[in-house]
Amino acid sequence: MYSFGYNAYGQLGDGTSTSYKPYIVPVDTSGVLKGKNITMISSGVYAAIVQDANGALYLWGTMWAPCSKIACTNVPVSVSNSFLSAGETITSISHGYSNVLILTNLGNIYGAGDKTYSMLDSTTSGTVTTFMLVNKFSAILGVGETIVEVSAGLNVGMVRTNLKRALVWGSNTNGACK
Repeated sequence: MYSFGYNAYGQLGDGTSTSYKPYIVPVDTSGVLKGKNITMISSGVYAAIVQDANGALYLWGTMWAPCSKIACTNVPVSVSNSFLSAGETITSISHGYSNVLILTNLGNIYGAGDKTYSMLDSTTSGTVTTFMLVNKFSAILGVGETIVEVSAGLNVGMVRTNLKRALVWGSNTNGACK
């Protein structure tokens, strides 16, 4: 894995916090990523998250809640996936501005990070330092409709269903939730 760009919070994962790297640098794979087969990756503004072939999660950078318990490191660290139930596997990961959304094979969405604009639940402030179920859709999904894709953005979460319907929540500052 390689990265480049802004790095003041260690989000390049190369073991430094040099503010900007306009050239490609390797992500540090000497620690928890040593010998891992990375199958998914998502990069946000201040952090990145990956999953390996065994379903383990790793994160580096910061989740913007300054040095939250989720991560505040310039090298990859393990993140618990104990929130998954037996037989549940991650099918998609999306890192937004200050949170991560995860979709599973059971259609569940889990999130961690900033709760501003009700990104993760019905409250509008604080930080979630472990992944929690984001239950926003059970009342509005139609019969046979399932969530097949998730995307986190700048204070906005989005999903796409098997019926090709887009559902959006969060901040509507720039008309994203229309």
